[in-house]
Amino acid sequence: MNKAEEISFPWGHVFVGCLVGGVGITLMGTVLGGWSILRLGLDAVLLYLAYVPVIVLIFTLLLFSVVSIKVLLYSARWARYLLCLILFLLAAPPAAFMILIPQILLGGGLLVLEKMNYRVNGWEWLFVLTYYPVVFYFALIWSIKLYRILRYGRPFSYLWKKVHKYANDYTGAEASLRKLSAGLSKRSRRREARLQLPPDDQ
Repeated sequence: MNKAEEISFPWGHVFVGCLVGGVGITLMGTVLGGWSILRLGLDAVLLYLAYVPVIVLIFTLLLFSVVSIKVLLYSARWARYLLCLILFLLAAPPAAFMILIPQILLGGGLLVLEKMNYRVNGWEWLFVLTYYPVVFYFALIWSIKLYRILRYGRPFSYLWKKVHKYANDYTGAEASLRKLSAGLSKRSRRREARLQLPPDDQ
């Protein structure tokens, strides 16, 4: 067990703060969209008021989930590894598409030509004789550069070192968790001070 796991966290104050935040977001949405709701009639207003507690609960749980995820990331190494894996899986498809654009254009052009049974007429010959050599040239050059980048630059090794450094940064995670805990506790004390009634005059 690392030190970050031994830090006490004000979960009760966090939930109350998230509840206050959920109420505030709901009230803000009500003020901004109130006129639109009123234009729909009394039934729409009553229906919205019936769903207000559900909306507050949804925003409260959403805010509480965000805080919980941050605490989990600061407390557990496996959570940081999992976050990096999720980000990698989300970024890999668009990144691969951008990297392999020349090859995709070449392959797509060949598929189109195959659909046409390799039969072209008139001006289509000009397009074929221009498009395919140019795309093939850029695909070949980019493939050579990509091979050199993968062999000598080792981007995956560099990426893994960054992930390993982030996931095993116990000192930074503990400092972030302490800062988050202190900030939430300070906010809760301020909220309690505002809600506390002034003493009666003697």
